[in-house]
Amino acid sequence: MPQKKEHKWYQQATRLFVAVFTVGMMWACANIGMPEGGPFDVTPPKLISASPSERSTNVKEQRISLHFDEFVKINGQDKIIISPPQRQQPIIASRGKSIHVRLQDSLRPNTTYSIYFDDAIVDNNEDNPLERFAYTFSTGSTIDSMQIQGLVLDAETLEPVPNALVGAYYAHTPDSIVLKEAFPFAGKSNKLGQFTIRGLKDSVYRSFALVDKDNDNRFDGLSEGFAFDHNTYRTSKRDSMRTDTIKIDSIVRRDTLYRDSLVTYPYTYYYPNKVVLRYYTPENKQRGLQRHNRPDSLHFSLEFAEELKHTPLLRSLDKPNEQAQSLYLTERSGRTATYWLKDKDLISKDSIRFSLDYIKTDSLFKEHSVTDTLTLFKPKTKAEKSKAKQEPNPFKLEFTGAKGIYAGTPEDSLILHASLPIAELKSTHIRLEEARDSVYKPIDFTLKQDSTDALNYNVLFKRNYGASYRVRIDSAVVNSIYGHTSDSIAFTQSISKESELGHLQLSISGIQHRSFVQLLDKGNKVLMTREALLPQDTTKKADSVQKEQNLIVTFSNLKPDEYFVRLYIDSNYDGVWTTGDYPAREPEPMYYSPAKYPIKKSFTTAEAWAPLSTPLEAQKPQELMKAKAEETKKRREDKNKEYYQRMQSKRKKKSS
Repeated sequence: MPQKKEHKWYQQATRLFVAVFTVGMMWACANIGMPEGGPFDVTPPKLISASPSERSTNVKEQRISLHFDEFVKINGQDKIIISPPQRQQPIIASRGKSIHVRLQDSLRPNTTYSIYFDDAIVDNNEDNPLERFAYTFSTGSTIDSMQIQGLVLDAETLEPVPNALVGAYYAHTPDSIVLKEAFPFAGKSNKLGQFTIRGLKDSVYRSFALVDKDNDNRFDGLSEGFAFDHNTYRTSKRDSMRTDTIKIDSIVRRDTLYRDSLVTYPYTYYYPNKVVLRYYTPENKQRGLQRHNRPDSLHFSLEFAEELKHTPLLRSLDKPNEQAQSLYLTERSGRTATYWLKDKDLISKDSIRFSLDYIKTDSLFKEHSVTDTLTLFKPKTKAEKSKAKQEPNPFKLEFTGAKGIYAGTPEDSLILHASLPIAELKSTHIRLEEARDSVYKPIDFTLKQDSTDALNYNVLFKRNYGASYRVRIDSAVVNSIYGHTSDSIAFTQSISKESELGHLQLSISGIQHRSFVQLLDKGNKVLMTREALLPQDTTKKADSVQKEQNLIVTFSNLKPDEYFVRLYIDSNYDGVWTTGDYPAREPEPMYYSPAKYPIKKSFTTAEAWAPLSTPLEAQKPQELMKAKAEETKKRREDKNKEYYQRMQSKRKKKSS
């Protein structure tokens, strides 16, 4: 019996040894020469058939089936657009090698329908997209085949606007039709802002684009971004031949690199094909007071719906005969106005009342003059005592200089900011000195209170290249209107040497209207703005410029770096870029220089620029673009390139 057990154990051990040896040999063989799995699949799905067939006429069926040569799926249903637009969203689903579409709306008679999938149809394994795929059919006896193609660009940044609903109306329709009826013909912009509106009759059209937040296929005129122009477009087409360069390696598996081929085939060109719609966000048309707040007994604030251009004037109902400047000081920032009380009686009152006149919009955005009585209650004493414990001296003074491009240059600034209104500030309270031969000596300056913020004071003086400055205020010299005494403060400022800075001068041709040029950094941030002027008189406004005259703009004292520029036409002469307002006003034109301007130390870079010579869609430098062309397909082809290189290397080794 023990011998049988020993024999059984020996058999099991032998089997285990043979299995381990076999696996080891297989692993060794695999390491000697692992077979290649072949190149990556980069071929998109191919349409084999459709029901009803592509470009069918007299179609009555609301169900559509598209059959492909491989398993497919939908990657992003929001990319799919149907023209004419549907009131009820269609049901679109993938099943195996097919895509099924069921239209929920009744089909219109004698109408051409276009279903544009963009790149939403991809294969199951590699997600290779079938790009710019569209399916067309007609409920009438003919197919309307005309198209409008173009781009949707952000009017201010010239960035492509993706997923914008693009529509067309017949040219004879009134402006108000956009606000009343849905787009009769529609397309959608892709990630690069490109769009095509298909299924059009041969006619004249106007084009529009919007980000359709409420999915009603029309512009609501209020909150939705919009794009339009006043041009009309006549459709046409031209049958011709087209030649494309096709990389053979992306079609047929080969071991040879860089085998390109030229393929020529019949092609129909549709016009217009370069429509540029400049997209903008409408200005906030709401106006009026939104809220008011009195956080302590000394000041209160009013917040409005729109950004303030002027500080609203209040009339005290407690002291109606007193002038406003004797009762309070004001500061303004964005949509908020802050009022610092000067009158002791108002400060001590539990509640104070003011009358405010302002413009308010109703639900239809019509403006009305309104007079409100504001009652502002004094906060509880406990809260004030608690705050006082946290901050023994609420009166703070602080000097600050410019930040960014102006810092450390002759255009630097020096601002004194107070946390509470100052009772009296004289030039003698401030000591400003310049370092000369390692010794600081006093210099003259001008003190100017900010016109929009009563708590800020500008210290104005001429700065010299390579100079150092220091400014200080001694303690107990400056008091707040509430009796607080300030601590001493000091601040230093150094200016770069002239040899460490450079300059940029641009000669601008083709612009015949008042315009401003903005200097940009690599992040598309505006660093400074200068008006473009006539060369013979740099103080003369460029209101009317002859065609042969160039405008000149100079950016001085720049730190060495690479810069970009853009220009906008100031059509309404308000000194800032203005957005659009349909149908009265298109956005003010904006142009980017395609060039990059490197600035060197102690050197003036002088360049010529013709903003109108480059198409708008090709102006913005790639370094500034946020939207980049997709590189998925390129990455896959690069992987195949590596595969072909390995295979070629193996062939060379075998042949040697």
